[in-house]
Amino acid sequence: MKRLFTALFIALTLSITQPIYAEQGVIESDPFDLVIPNAITSSVSLMIIEEDGRLATCSGVVIKNTPNESIILTAKHCLVFEGDMYVESLLVDEVGISYKSDLAYLILNKFIPYKTPVRMSNYIPKSKDKIVGIGYPSTKLYTTKGTIFFQTPKEQYAWLQIKKGLSGGGVFNTDGELIGIMVRYYPGVKMGILVRLEDIHTFINVNKLLEE
Repeated sequence: MKRLFTALFIALTLSITQPIYAEQGVIESDPFDLVIPNAITSSVSLMIIEEDGRLATCSGVVIKNTPNESIILTAKHCLVFEGDMYVESLLVDEVGISYKSDLAYLILNKFIPYKTPVRMSNYIPKSKDKIVGIGYPSTKLYTTKGTIFFQTPKEQYAWLQIKKGLSGGGVFNTDGELIGIMVRYYPGVKMGILVRLEDIHTFINVNKLLEE
């Protein structure tokens, strides 16, 4: 009998009391859950072999990928002119640099398997916009999340941790669009520096990289 009353008491209590997890509210999903998988298909690893045999890694973003030609954006300081550069183990055939910003392009006379051209934003990112950087330090995929801080006429500043090897990697907004290229990091203030979206658009247009 005692057990029956205990069971009835528990049932009644549960019927008039909301679960604790319901009172805590619904956990919001990460805005980049769907963005990151798509952005990864536009991101590539770079291997640099200098003439003296030293190895280095950087990252890049695919802006064109056809059977006969692929074009990658990366950071200018990643380039070597006495040695070889590889994108996803494929030899780079031609390079070009910006004289205005830390930006460069790589051309491969071949198709890069499993990669698709990035979608570029047409809107300048604003302060506090959420962003994610994607790249390949030591050839291993890495993502870093943060927010935009502010922009100057030369650079974009962001609260974003940029590891060695992420240079040249893309930074994406919550729509999965490219808004910058990672180039430097100041650990003392935890500030990442990006090539601005305007400079990326100008660089592509001046060099006619997407013209047939």
